[in-house]
Amino acid sequence: MYGEFTVAVEDDHPVLRQGPSFVGDLDRWHFDTYRITWRDRSLGRDFVTFRLDPKGEPGEAILGLEGETVFARSGS
Repeated sequence: MYGEFTVAVEDDHPVLRQGPSFVGDLDRWHFDTYRITWRDRSLGRDFVTFRLDPKGEPGEAILGLEGETVFARSGS
């Protein structure tokens, strides 16, 4: 699961999307860490932690509690 992903608010809660296959509902777990419940139940659950940049905006996202995959923010 690599490449780009987006986080958007749908039905009053955040949803992580990476292409059509990886769609997960986010629930706040602890501080900047969220639990992902994948809509495809065979994928189970995971965690994503957002690291803030100096402006207080998400600069990186770390997928998995062990930091298996790091995504850097692109664009503005």
